[in-house]
Amino acid sequence: ALFWTDWDATFPRIEGASMSGKRRHVVFKDMDSGAWPNGLTLDHMESRIVWTDAR
Repeated sequence: ALFWTDWDATFPRIEGASMSGKRRHVVFKDMDSGAWPNGLTLDHMESRIVWTDAR
């Protein structure tokens, strides 16, 4: 899987897709505080995505 952030001013989100580019989907979009997801890391042991915020 591949994950990335989109800093869109009105709809910041974290997205994912398969390595072939198929099955693209929004993983997290509820950035209530106006967050801009920036750095990503995967916690494989806990099956979580952890991110830092640019604001």
